[in-house]
Amino acid sequence: MRTRKAATRRTTRWARDHGARGRGLANDEIAGRLAISTATARTHVSRAMIKLGARDRAQLAVFAYQSGLLGQL
Repeated sequence: MRTRKAATRRTTRWARDHGARGRGLANDEIAGRLAISTATARTHVSRAMIKLGARDRAQLAVFAYQSGLLGQL
């Protein structure tokens, strides 16, 4: 996975999307929260995994937590 530095270069929208993924939401839940289609949410998850070099959604959640996108738990 890439470092925190990669997260700081992202847009606010990307950070919000990634924060939703980091909370372990399903694609349809992400879509509902962000007012996008389920297919778009699925695409966002897939592209985030590629950009960050994550093997699975669990690694996305770890990255979101480590980079501060989830705030205080």
